[in-house]
Amino acid sequence: AGFVSLDLTIQALGGAGTSPGEAGSAIVESIGFPTDVAVAKSALPEAVPGRAFEYGLVVRNEGLTTAEAVTLVDTLPAEVAYVSDNAPVVVAQTGGALTWAFGDLAPGQTVAFSMVVRVSETAVVGGDLVNQASVSTVTNEIDLGDNSRQTTTRLTTGYAFEAELGPASQTLNLDGAGSYRLQLRNTGVLADGYT
Repeated sequence: AGFVSLDLTIQALGGAGTSPGEAGSAIVESIGFPTDVAVAKSALPEAVPGRAFEYGLVVRNEGLTTAEAVTLVDTLPAEVAYVSDNAPVVVAQTGGALTWAFGDLAPGQTVAFSMVVRVSETAVVGGDLVNQASVSTVTNEIDLGDNSRQTTTRLTTGYAFEAELGPASQTLNLDGAGSYRLQLRNTGVLADGYT
């Protein structure tokens, strides 16, 4: 971002009588343009025990040359189980570690997909699900700082309601009638009905 670094191999030409500061000639034998793979993640801020939710993943070659043998590893939290994904390659799973081998990515090429997971029924409400993803390539990179990302999702109860009764008080005659209004608000993350 903001600069480009190149590796140059230069072979100098010229005679023994060339003095410093004099014009000479050189042959550029090779130029090594940089590559840079990056990963981005997204997730809902809250999830509910026993329910499924999605993670979004994006892998991109932000460099100037092809990134070879690009691999993404996503490490799931212990309270989460893998369900499915829509990546263009098949996932390999070892415990909570999921690996996608994308092969080579051309400069500017992006792979975006989503992954569905299910939270354990026994996950503790109020806890956090921390999910880590890391991308790598066998090609030398100029920036490793964008190779890992994590998301944090808070476990919450799915159903929560607030109730309000109005008016707060009334004065009635002994044989008088009054009316109250009960207002219920669903403040949970899951839709629910009530009677």
